Formats: sequence, C-alpha cells, structure tokens
Amino acid sequence: MSPAPRSRLAALLAGFLLLPACFQDPVEEKLELRFRADGAVEADVLVRVRKTSSFVDDEAVRERAERVREQLARDGLGWPERLARLEPQRRGSCEELVDERLVERSFRALLDDPERLERLSGESLVRWLVDETRDGGVELVILVEPGTRANRRQQELVDRHEERLAAAYLEYLEAAERLVRYLEERPERAQDLIWHVTGDESGTFVGEPPEPELDEEEDALAESVTEAMDQVLDAFGTVPEGEERALDELSRLVHDPFAYDVAIELPAVPEDVEGFRVLDEGRRLEVPRYSLTEAIESVSARWLEPDWLVVLWSGPWQDEELLLDLAELAARPRRADPPHSTGELREALRLALRPPDLLRVRWRPPAGGDQDDELDGKRPAQR
Repeated sequence: MSPAPRSRLAALLAGFLLLPACFQDPVEEKLELRFRADGAVEADVLVRVRKTSSFVDDEAVRERAERVREQLARDGLGWPERLARLEPQRRGSCEELVDERLVERSFRALLDDPERLERLSGESLVRWLVDETRDGGVELVILVEPGTRANRRQQELVDRHEERLAAAYLEYLEAAERLVRYLEERPERAQDLIWHVTGDESGTFVGEPPEPELDEEEDALAESVTEAMDQVLDAFGTVPEGEERALDELSRLVHDPFAYDVAIELPAVPEDVEGFRVLDEGRRLEVPRYSLTEAIESVSARWLEPDWLVVLWSGPWQDEELLLDLAELAARPRRADPPHSTGELREALRLALRPPDLLRVRWRPPAGGDQDDELDGKRPAQR
C-alpha cells in the first residue's frame, strides 16, 4: 500500500482557495422583515462587502468590490432612499469599519402600516402585496414576474458555462459511483477512502485525522473523484473575460428574480405558506435563492448520497466551524445512480433554477399586541 500522491491533494487545496468566490458573492445584501403582534413591521437591511483577500484572484472582481464599497459609503446602495419611500415612523443606521475601511452598513425602519411594503415593488422582478384578510388575518404575497436581471451576453455566457459545469459534475458523479460500488464490497475501507476524498490535511474533520494508505486500485478510485471535484470547482471559479462575477454569481443574476436575500419573521405560526423556505417551527421564513450551487444542492441526492462535494461546500467550506465527523460520514448509507447524459443533468438543473410564480404566507396576529413605536434595539443576528 502507498500513500495517495500529494499532487492530488494539491488540486483540492487549490480548489479551497476559490471557494469564497465560488459560493459567496463579494457583496451581501439582506432584507429582514419582522412582523409584530401590534400590526407594525420592522425592516432591517444589512449590506456587507467581504474582504477582497477572500475573492478569486481576478482583478475585475476585486475592482468591482471596491466600487461597491465606495458606493456603500456614499449612498448605502440606495437602501436609505428605498426605506424612505415606505414613510417609516422610525429609522436608524449603523456601520462597521475594519482598519478604517467600511465593510458593513445596516439600516432599520419601523412601519406602522405593513401595506407600505408594496412600495418595494419594481425592485428586481418582484411585486409585493400585503393585505388584511376578511377574518382578521394578514396575507403577504410576493409576485414574481417573468424575465431576467442579466443582459443577453451574460445569459449566453452562463448557458455556455452551465454546459461545462454539467459535464464536470457528471464526470464527478460517475467517479463517485465507482467508489461507492467498491465500498459495497469493502465497507471496512470507507473511512480511509472518504478521508482521502474529502478531508486530507485541510481541517475538514473533528479531531486528528488518520493518515491511511491506499493500494493501487484505491488510489486510482480516490484520485478520479478528487480530480473530478477539482474540475467542478474550476468551472465554478471561472470569471468570463469582460465580466466582474464568477459563474455562480452570474447564474444568480440570470435565474434569481431577487437582487437580495429576504427573510421574514412572523408573530405567530402561519396558517398557510407557499413558496417560502420554512424555519424555526414556521415563524421564520426565507425566500429561496436561485443559482447553480443551490440547484445542485437541491437535486444531487437523486444521483448520489451522500454527495461528498455538497457535504463539503454546505459545511466546512462555507463555515470553518462546521467540521465533519469522519466516522459518521463513512457510516452513512451510500447510493449512486448518475444521470445518463449531461442533457438529463442540465434538464434537472433547469427545473431547479425555475423560481415560483408567487410566494405567499397568511397568519393571524396574536391577540393583545400592544402598540410600540420603538425599534426593539436588536439587530437580526442578535434575535
């Protein structure tokens, strides 16, 4: 038996350097709406520019981030004006600097009439509707209009690169299938092989990782998976010539009608929900986002379980504190059934990238909510 070659490990480590650009946009914008029991609604906006050292090594991406930082300092990317259109009772803002450089601004507003949220309509491709129902409930509807936020050139770029990504991801699924078939015959080798495929020396797992050796057949199986992983990462990290965004951010521009994240907190468990992602026993909702990473996450389980690439990018690659348990990961049931062609894979992604025509939630405010014309003093992350 011999240890896996370090060149294979270097390929994955190189992929790690691309991950922030692959899976996180340089600019984060989030709107959180907190509907209160007294009928008012608090609007919290957070705009953050991530440090440029975390971006893919592309000058155009870095220059764009710096322009956005300057605009954020100058006019808050238009958020103060948007909130002013809602005629709030109260407004507030704060900012965060690191080494005297602005990295974050937040804005807050208190509305006594939730129906004023309809003035957000026209932003991106969505229209907001808020109304009181006949039985005293409240209904929020977000209508999604057809179209795209991307220009024609960006649409064509994403279409071409989606083909490349689909081919790379299919190659990875086929390599993973071969490894799964091998582990059906040799389940006792699962931890050693999965460590080579997913962990290496990169701080992926809790505790001290093993340093197992692989025989020639196992080494070839592991290397085929990691090389295919690296091709997927390379496709995601591509910044097309003349563009300021990597592929995943471009795909969001093409497919996602929302220009920013939206989260909603309700004063009661909703009676009816459609289109939202439901959290915290139903009282917290999120608007799903649409990009290639989200699409792959949503469909990968039909072809591969566990999908080690998705496990990595939804865990330690996104948050270094989300370390994996090697024994638990190796003990999970495994299944592999790749699609027959890139066409089949692309069709599944196309369906996963299609947003709903509307999102809707209806709830009944709890009785006895006292009127309070003050903001609660907490930022969304502190609640």
